[in-house]
Amino acid sequence: MERLHLLIVLAFALAQQAQAAELSSVERDALMAEAKLVSDATLRGDMATVVAATHPAVVRAGGGKERLVELAQRAFSQMSAQGLEPIKLETSEPDCRFSVPAHRLCFLPKTSTVRMAGKVVKEHSFLVAVRDKQTLGRWMFIDGAAERRNPGVIRALLPWLPASAVFPPNFVQPTE
Repeated sequence: MERLHLLIVLAFALAQQAQAAELSSVERDALMAEAKLVSDATLRGDMATVVAATHPAVVRAGGGKERLVELAQRAFSQMSAQGLEPIKLETSEPDCRFSVPAHRLCFLPKTSTVRMAGKVVKEHSFLVAVRDKQTLGRWMFIDGAAERRNPGVIRALLPWLPASAVFPPNFVQPTE
């Protein structure tokens, strides 16, 4: 009987943890709206807006907000000069199942469509969305495409990330 009681308590605790990790529809809508603002700013080349929504760990690693805006604008200009034309950037339903003590953590699958040298290419990656659980402030983002180019960078930036967290797919797909 004691064993059954322990199993029921454990099942209840796991269910509570799973519920705690899920977003309400209001939270989900707010997250998706913020992700869309960042996506739209990226397509326009508005790097100040992108950096304002970038997770502080990335901003610190980039040398501060002003420096990161400068680097991002330079990179965007270089891509344009090389003929890379952003066409579309879409995010999908967030995966928020990982429980983290001080933060809300979600992964948003992302598809970037660009044209380069007359060919259309799709990049399937993700955004890491984080916000403080206590203040429920603004969602801050990390572009998961960096993980493909530099494996381990996201875990280095977010050392509290659960070992059980599995990143969404992260690959490039030529379409034409």
